[in-house]
Amino acid sequence: MGRVRWSDVLCESCAHQIVSGGWRPRFFGLLKNDLAEVRCGGCREVIKRLLNQHHDGLVVSPYTWLDQASKQELASWHEAAHAVLGEHVGLRVDQAVVGKSAAAVAGSETELGGRVVWDLTDDPSVSVADYAAVCTAGAVVEARWLRERGWNTPENLLDVAFGSTYDMEMIANCADAVTDDTFAQGRADAANLIADQWHEIEDVSEELQRHGRLDRDAVKCAI
Repeated sequence: MGRVRWSDVLCESCAHQIVSGGWRPRFFGLLKNDLAEVRCGGCREVIKRLLNQHHDGLVVSPYTWLDQASKQELASWHEAAHAVLGEHVGLRVDQAVVGKSAAAVAGSETELGGRVVWDLTDDPSVSVADYAAVCTAGAVVEARWLRERGWNTPENLLDVAFGSTYDMEMIANCADAVTDDTFAQGRADAANLIADQWHEIEDVSEELQRHGRLDRDAVKCAI
């Protein structure tokens, strides 16, 4: 099997759109093991050329440029950003967890590096805009984490975008009228909130790195 990165698979236009705007639903076909599901003709041609070189198939391997400790740290920042911003907009964290688990995105199984589980007992009323900010927070904080280390190359940012496909699907499914503007505003709002609450996110991230799992009391204590 040929091991490649997302930057090897995508055409230049789609790669730019994903880095700048996130892995939105129109790019979900790329996650399926079926060339017919890929909307973009440019990406299909790139994939065909790769398949001609690797006749036994392709395996896309993101984050291979990070060692295990860095992956754990990055996942902790990702989940901490979800948790802190969620509490800020009125959601209640049940638990935040760092560790591998499987989830379906657009009908295809993908691996998550962690997750935040929300306590929806009281049916919190959160706007689509606020929910979009919470969901995009993971990717936005990862991009800042990379930038502070000088690792924010387009190739690495594509891996970050892929790592947030589950979050993007959550936005797409939260309302009927979700548009590109919803995702863009979510990213902008998330960036502003992350800047305001960077130290709180850092504190929750450190606790997640120590313990791997935090209940709501532990998250609130860290904040």
